[in-house]
Amino acid sequence: AWSPIYSHADVIALGTKDSGGVGFDDYGGELELCDMKITCPEGSQPTPQVIGSIKTTTRFSSLGWTPGNASVADNFKMGLIAGGMTDGKINIWDAESIVSSPSSAAVASIDNH
Repeated sequence: AWSPIYSHADVIALGTKDSGGVGFDDYGGELELCDMKITCPEGSQPTPQVIGSIKTTTRFSSLGWTPGNASVADNFKMGLIAGGMTDGKINIWDAESIVSSPSSAAVASIDNH
C-alpha cells in the first residue's frame, strides 16, 4: 500500500511472508516500510531502502494505509496502516512508530469484524 501522505509519497508498506515457512503453513511475516525514492531528481539512480519494519505472528491477506480524518491525522502524522491477517484478525499500526519506535507501533487488534 502506498503512503497517502504527500510528504511521504515515496514510501510503500509491504506485508511479507516470513521466510521460514513452506507451502500453506502460517509462520508469520513482517510489515516493512520502504522508501522507494521515486521522486529523486532525474538522472540519479536511487536505491530503495527499508526505513522501518515489525514482525507479525501471522501472514497478511490484505494491507491498507489511510491518512484518516482530521483527528487521526493530528495524532498519527504518517497515518495508520491496517493489515488483514490470515487468522482473521485486523491489526492496525501507527506508520510513524514503525519507523521510529517499532515496539510501540501497534494501535489496535480486532478479532471480530
